[in-house]
Amino acid sequence: MLPRIGLAIIFVLLFLPLSAEEILLEENISETDTISYTVHEIAKTDIENWIKKNRIDTRESVFSTAPIHLDLGDLYHNCYFYLGRTNLPMPERNGFETFSGIFSPALYHGSFNTLYPVKKYQRTVNYTNRTYPFAPVLTSVDAGLGDYDHHYARINFVKNELFSYSELEYQGDLLAQNGFWSDITSAETAMKHRLSRKGKLFNWEAEYASWKKDIAMNDLLPFYWQLTNFKIDYELQQIYAELGIPWVKLKFLQESETASAREFYETYKRKSTRVQISSEQKFGFGQYQTLYEHNWNKDDKYFCGFYDEEEYEDKLALAFKIDNPLEIDLSGDWLDWKRGRLFADIAYSLQNFEAGVTYKQLLGKDPSSLKGKDIFNSSGELELIDISIPREVSVQFSYNLWNIKPLIAVGSKEIKQKADSTWFNLEKQQPFMRLAMDANFTWKNWQLIARPEWVISKYYQNLTESPEYRFQSVQQIKYHLPYDNSVVAGCGIYGHSGYYIANAVNPSLIEASTILDVWAGFDISNYFELRAGIKNALSSAIYGAYSVPTSLYVQVLWLYLN
Repeated sequence: MLPRIGLAIIFVLLFLPLSAEEILLEENISETDTISYTVHEIAKTDIENWIKKNRIDTRESVFSTAPIHLDLGDLYHNCYFYLGRTNLPMPERNGFETFSGIFSPALYHGSFNTLYPVKKYQRTVNYTNRTYPFAPVLTSVDAGLGDYDHHYARINFVKNELFSYSELEYQGDLLAQNGFWSDITSAETAMKHRLSRKGKLFNWEAEYASWKKDIAMNDLLPFYWQLTNFKIDYELQQIYAELGIPWVKLKFLQESETASAREFYETYKRKSTRVQISSEQKFGFGQYQTLYEHNWNKDDKYFCGFYDEEEYEDKLALAFKIDNPLEIDLSGDWLDWKRGRLFADIAYSLQNFEAGVTYKQLLGKDPSSLKGKDIFNSSGELELIDISIPREVSVQFSYNLWNIKPLIAVGSKEIKQKADSTWFNLEKQQPFMRLAMDANFTWKNWQLIARPEWVISKYYQNLTESPEYRFQSVQQIKYHLPYDNSVVAGCGIYGHSGYYIANAVNPSLIEASTILDVWAGFDISNYFELRAGIKNALSSAIYGAYSVPTSLYVQVLWLYLN
């Protein structure tokens, strides 16, 4: 192992910049477009502009900020309750991939989206923090109540110049919610404490986050689903630290996950400790990043690699990006010195027209045992339907007219599905078409914001987890009034055609379904908004679960600057 680790460190060091002076320019780069302010330069309008730019609308789809050509899967939500499918890519947290044994990626997307407002998109979704660059304390309270005992409160507290130290920032988050969700009475408590400081020679960050919640059976991978729904007590804790110096960035993540249920024969446990070293360098109109990561995994006996999920000890990665005017985004990973992943996203813009290509490929994927550890029986194994997409390619075209950007993408996926039963064994090229639009159109005092997305795929009867079509669309219309006031109304539509779940013992049919949410409300200045609406107006199930019966709700967002 030592020679391999040494090779990885040399790999990173070879790409380190030759002088600290060039790297110090990175202090002017921020993915949240924040600016370095001193306490004497702060104006209220600066803070209000920051609030406008960084405010997140919880009624929008979770991936509403993603590039329109990326298909990141299906995830439905009601405030901070989430429900999704296993076609979601496993998310990242501050550049660390999420490992899982028995749970669907939807569980982690929902948890991270609750506390981390910034998302970076490439092969998957990387959840991280934004920097609040002002000394005055900004407090936000997002609270609501609805039918079926649904009520919640999320409080966020941010302050820079803590204890009068320049660039010393604290962020605190707390969420408490309960109510009927996914056919159970659910409850959740989540919190985050983050302390960071940016300096001229180095930056540092320390953070603790935890989630404790009641979840339903549908948050498990589908081959763990039973005929009767049940409740699971779930807890996830993360300790994260980061140190950035002119030549390199060091990261640390310790993670602990537990779950218990009356139906489990033992408490599920998973632990990991990870260290990552990386270097990022800009050059002219582009940048590159090199990375090495080592993991110490414990209690990983339930890992199965379903839907190309990964678990590894060593990872080498290289990413390359240019933007002028040809946009090229390339990345590659080499895992455990024997298998890899490639991702390429290339686009060219000519005035309002844009064309692009997206390509993904797996190299040397480990063969599945087609058996999964049984969480319900100490001596049992569950038959696994293993689904893999070794290669996917698509070509997309879009045109921007008056801030209305329609897109069409066509492509093909190489799908391999394996199981002990010959009925489920197949290898197919699955063509698909994706239709989407990103609209932010303004006319006089009216503003239309819409993000409809449709994916249509060739249907194979014995291919599980693959509906012929799936869709989601969230749209709002605002009428702007003087003094930053506005009236707003909107609706959200989510749905899919029928498909079979990847459960070899009980391959249940998930019937076609559509969910409709509607709401209306008003905004008062930049600091207060009120919404009232109807959730699940059609009283439908979705993704194999009944989210919530038709219900009324009221939601308030209040920001206080002190």
